[in-house]
Amino acid sequence: MKQDVNFNDFVKAFRMAGREDQFSREGLRLLYDGLAEYENSAGVNLELDVIALCCEFAEYADMEEFLDDYDLPGVLTLEDVAEHTIVFSRNWSDNETFVIQNF
Repeated sequence: MKQDVNFNDFVKAFRMAGREDQFSREGLRLLYDGLAEYENSAGVNLELDVIALCCEFAEYADMEEFLDDYDLPGVLTLEDVAEHTIVFSRNWSDNETFVIQNF
């Protein structure tokens, strides 16, 4: 049995799992919206597994923070990152919060 989850339910699930500090509110919004868009476009229903999401995705405040974790020659912009993995972002600005699927 599957249950639809709105953004508030999504945030509550992270809090109840003790993972409320894993992502900022903006990071959770990016993750939620990105996953919801994927569900709609692929015609699938994802299971909400907070621990799996925390292991599979990471939030970065900007490209500088990302580049501290990933040493990728030639990767200088968010568009470059998107060539390697899934990126959820609002403005595709290198100086704004974004969420990636870890790789």
